[in-house]
Amino acid sequence: EDSIVARGAPLSSALHCSGGAQVPSPKRKVNPLLSTMLSSAAVSLLGSLCSQMLTSFSLKNSVTFTLIGGLYFGPVLFYWYGLINKLGDLIDVKRPMPKFAKVLVQLIVNQSIGAVLINSGFLLFHTSLNALLSGGGAGASPSAVWAVVVSKLPSTLKANWSVWPAASYINFYFVPRDRRVLFTQIVAVVYNFMLSLIAVRGV
Repeated sequence: EDSIVARGAPLSSALHCSGGAQVPSPKRKVNPLLSTMLSSAAVSLLGSLCSQMLTSFSLKNSVTFTLIGGLYFGPVLFYWYGLINKLGDLIDVKRPMPKFAKVLVQLIVNQSIGAVLINSGFLLFHTSLNALLSGGGAGASPSAVWAVVVSKLPSTLKANWSVWPAASYINFYFVPRDRRVLFTQIVAVVYNFMLSLIAVRGV
């Protein structure tokens, strides 16, 4: 007889379908912060590689963006979206309002305080790391790094506001909170492409 086991189905499925006790499969606990860091590193690398298709391949830029994605954007996104979610919970408790209004408040906080701080941190991290990978020197001094941050922040924020307001509203309104960082990382492929162009070419 052509049984479930004979057809190659897992033993637990065979026992379940035949009425026997199902054998539970062991589940590994995934560290959400580590998972976010690794996926952010991959997204940043992908954005950097896409931007290099318009210029030329640079191993240093690829390494820089991968490290920034994993060590900076990963933790920042993880904890920042935790704060944004808590803000939504606080609004529900202290001052209930329609969902669209609550999402609008979250969006304003995200695209004002969040945009300035996170993008400033990116420029600071990128400029410092890039200078160190280039051998240090005068470009790694605090004043030189800060000058780059100040000069590139306006164009970086312009790129940010061309992508993230609409994406963030969709994220906060429609996406379950445990999938918001994932949605952000999908959109971030496009945004990291733009950031890489700004950081490397200053466009």
